[in-house]
Amino acid sequence: MHQSTDQPLVQLFSRVGSGAAEPAIVESFATLFDAVNGLFEFPRTAVLLWLGCMRQEEHYDFPPGLKAKWKGRRCGRLDYRMRNGPPNSAFSLGGGVKPSGWELDHIYDEEPLWSVRDGLHFTQSAGLVAMPRNAHRQRHSDAKLSWLVRGFAFLKFGYDPLAVFSAEPHDQFGFVAGRRCEVFWPEPNEQ
Repeated sequence: MHQSTDQPLVQLFSRVGSGAAEPAIVESFATLFDAVNGLFEFPRTAVLLWLGCMRQEEHYDFPPGLKAKWKGRRCGRLDYRMRNGPPNSAFSLGGGVKPSGWELDHIYDEEPLWSVRDGLHFTQSAGLVAMPRNAHRQRHSDAKLSWLVRGFAFLKFGYDPLAVFSAEPHDQFGFVAGRRCEVFWPEPNEQ
């Protein structure tokens, strides 16, 4: 288990996620999740927009096949902006809605997983959450808030790329057994 985790919080999410928590704790988590949904906006589904894409400091040139598939989905416009254009597109593709004035945040953004430098996680909607600017700034300096958001991503999607919430086997994308993400581009038969 990663050393900088907040152990009691991680253990609690692990118990809830594995079904080992008492009914009262599960009920409390349901209430907490409803409250958290007012503070954070998660996408509806887990989608890896572009396998291999990592943050760059210039406008993105999306592959022609990705652009064609995107257009066929009628998902709005692809975001070509430097730095976080593709994650914004992934969040939208996953059904996320970012309220005006809110920030999109990569929830795994420190060692050992810098998602912006990892083509399996940079455009993974399950690793993205929208939040108000003040919460965004706070999360970067508050380990408990980081692990709270990561814990909810684990419960919602089974997304646990550091394997701290579950001892179950994880796939190459960081999802526990029985949970998965859609890989939008390239399509599996083109990899």
